[in-house]
Amino acid sequence: MSADSGSAIERRLVAQLPDPIAARPKDARGYPISFVTALGADGTPDFTELNGPRRAKAIIEHLCGLCGQPLPLVRAVIGGPQVVEHHLAMDPPMCVPCAVSSPPPTPRPAARSS
Repeated sequence: MSADSGSAIERRLVAQLPDPIAARPKDARGYPISFVTALGADGTPDFTELNGPRRAKAIIEHLCGLCGQPLPLVRAVIGGPQVVEHHLAMDPPMCVPCAVSSPPPTPRPAARSS
């Protein structure tokens, strides 16, 4: 999506993204697909799942989980109180510009027991 195409909302979204995220592949709605987002067999992103090998690559090679670029010394991890308490997060670290521009995490509903 170029800056001259798409709706006003799409143009504003792209204008607010750090360059590395804006350069990422986009889904059908024009939203960037993070470095660790799982893709279906048809290439459709599943934003509820992580790509395990890419997650491991990001952690081992110190890459941002959103843009896939090398992480600087100062990084960000987004999570709730359990992440702080246990020093463990499912999402790999991010560069600060990507973390600041990312949407807030949404709680996942707990599984119901019958």
